[in-house]
Amino acid sequence: MNLSQLIDKNSPKNFYTKTEIEKISNHAFQKNQKPPYPPMALRLRQEGSAILKVYILKDGRIDDIHFEKRTGHALLDQSLEKTIQTWNIPNPKQIEYWAQLPKFRFEIEDRD
Repeated sequence: MNLSQLIDKNSPKNFYTKTEIEKISNHAFQKNQKPPYPPMALRLRQEGSAILKVYILKDGRIDDIHFEKRTGHALLDQSLEKTIQTWNIPNPKQIEYWAQLPKFRFEIEDRD
């Protein structure tokens, strides 16, 4: 099922609107554990951002993760994937669907 199939004004009880998907994704991103910065990536001063889509099961578990854009560093991508695999996302309509998560950034803050 793709995003255009989810946005179906004729079946509001069975599908999420684009706005609903964005709200659910933002909520999940704020409430679930953030991916940790891998210590080796910190030592190597690796930074990057990623955009991911996740396939959410009826019970809110993540079944599949697809990178729309990778961070450019395997350590960072692995941290994202491993952590997001443990997430549970609210799914009040109990349907399976794809949702794009907000952009995730790994940034090193210099401490002077």
